[in-house]
Amino acid sequence: MAEVDPKDARIAELERQVEALTRLVQKLREKLRRNSGNSNRPPSSDTPGQKAERRRQSGSEKKRGGQPGYKGLTRALVAEEKVSEFTHLFPSACENCWAPLSPEGGTRVRRYQ
Repeated sequence: MAEVDPKDARIAELERQVEALTRLVQKLREKLRRNSGNSNRPPSSDTPGQKAERRRQSGSEKKRGGQPGYKGLTRALVAEEKVSEFTHLFPSACENCWAPLSPEGGTRVRRYQ
């Protein structure tokens, strides 16, 4: 019976260690699952994997930018009669081959203000 007592004590000690280590693993797993969405941490502290996951969960099925059917808001051009000054902007050379261009202008004329 003298041999059983040290073995039982060792088993009890090892069981306590297993229990303590299990609690520690659970705590560490909870810390790993934390991100800026479920804690008070800033978004910059997220790991690259968490950032990618956050991007995937956009929530909206719409594409970025103006949606079909939206008219948009643009400023109307002022009538030419009301404009005080015109500036003709035309390049002197082609931006690709640097060949000289005639100052008469190209085929596309745009008006900006």
